[in-house]
Amino acid sequence: MNRKRHILLVEDEPDTLQAMLKTLITKRQKNYEPLVADDGYEAIDYMINKKIDLIVLDLNMSNMNGLEVCQHKFKDPDMKDIPIIVSSAFVDESMEEQLRSLGVMHFLKKPYKMEVLLQKIDELLACPA
Repeated sequence: MNRKRHILLVEDEPDTLQAMLKTLITKRQKNYEPLVADDGYEAIDYMINKKIDLIVLDLNMSNMNGLEVCQHKFKDPDMKDIPIIVSSAFVDESMEEQLRSLGVMHFLKKPYKMEVLLQKIDELLACPA
């Protein structure tokens, strides 16, 4: 039996988080196990203590923001290759350039349809639809 893929959802907006969880649980119950962090510190704790397969990361959060999470992940060889989907309402060119320099290649501009997020997750984890 295949192991469930751990998807870390780092999001501090309750409505967005609920929509993400509902989508992952109902559409991919057999493949994905969503984990939830509402700030960057909690996200890093998960990344240290769990095998994370993919991160969906909001940028604007209290405490440690998404850019700081990416910087921390990039410095750690054990975390460096975890794919990240940045989920944000606004990413300017400068921020996108900084994120790309840290290995982030996938961006979804809020608001988006949850099916688009699910498709991107499937694509990055090479899971069949």
